[in-house]
Amino acid sequence: MSDKLEAEAEIYENLKHTINSSVVQETKERLMTEFTQKEELLVKGFEGERNILVAKISEAEMLIAEEIKQVCKLNFQQEKACEKAARCSKEVCVRCACTPYVKSQSNINSKMIPSV
Repeated sequence: MSDKLEAEAEIYENLKHTINSSVVQETKERLMTEFTQKEELLVKGFEGERNILVAKISEAEMLIAEEIKQVCKLNFQQEKACEKAARCSKEVCVRCACTPYVKSQSNINSKMIPSV
């Protein structure tokens, strides 16, 4: 009977070892699958965030380029306006210089001085 018990104990130990090995293997596979899935989700999340940020940066760069063009255009317009204002100012000064200032002053003076 003790031989039978020893044989059963050995069978039990072998069965226990086999079951433990299969449980360990199943758990290992399950954990690896879970890890792989979580890793893929993290990578996809990172790629999505990166794509969003790249799009925002690209949009900002385009906006900056447009604003630079607009500033250049406005600077050019301002320079042209200043040049035109300077020309007009010179023309006004020339016209004023050509105006018979003396005549107008003599007319004013003659009105102020009573005729005799």
